[in-house]
Amino acid sequence: MEKTLSCFIFFSLIAYNILFAKAQTNPVNLIDFTCKQTPDYNLCASTLNSDPRSRSAKDMKALATILVDHVNDKASSTRLHIATLFMDPKTDSNTKLYLDQCVTRYDKILSYWIPNAKTSMANDDYSKAQEYIDALPTTIELCERNFEFLGHVKSPITNDSKAMDDIAKVAIAVVTYKMMHPAPPSMN
Repeated sequence: MEKTLSCFIFFSLIAYNILFAKAQTNPVNLIDFTCKQTPDYNLCASTLNSDPRSRSAKDMKALATILVDHVNDKASSTRLHIATLFMDPKTDSNTKLYLDQCVTRYDKILSYWIPNAKTSMANDDYSKAQEYIDALPTTIELCERNFEFLGHVKSPITNDSKAMDDIAKVAIAVVTYKMMHPAPPSMN
């Protein structure tokens, strides 16, 4: 009887430790904690929960990388939308002039800012990654301002720009948090 009780206690402790360890690395808890550090919890959580890679994320670095990938995807789709509008014969010449300037800005986002941010994150240089990713909202805003200030033309990509700005700000918040708190957070 005593041996049975000892075995029960021993296995109960093992089961408790396994469950506790799983709770420590539970992606749901990590996503929740990470998204609470951002200006848009719902966008962060829906973005991460929709990406299957988040289920196996072990740390905030992995989630930050996923978010930056989503920023890249949004920049690519916005760039494609701009190209489509530019090629559309219904788009007037003034709009095309301003779209052309946006193409240059989005090309820089896709070829310089995002790749350098990802490289910096891969090297755990979150200070440098923050510098690169912090440039995105300004670059997006300058694209939109071309329409407002130069020609008083309504931007046909305002919705794309807003969505891009929103996801970029979520990624910036996570990268900034990671820079300020290099040790992994406790998920207790």
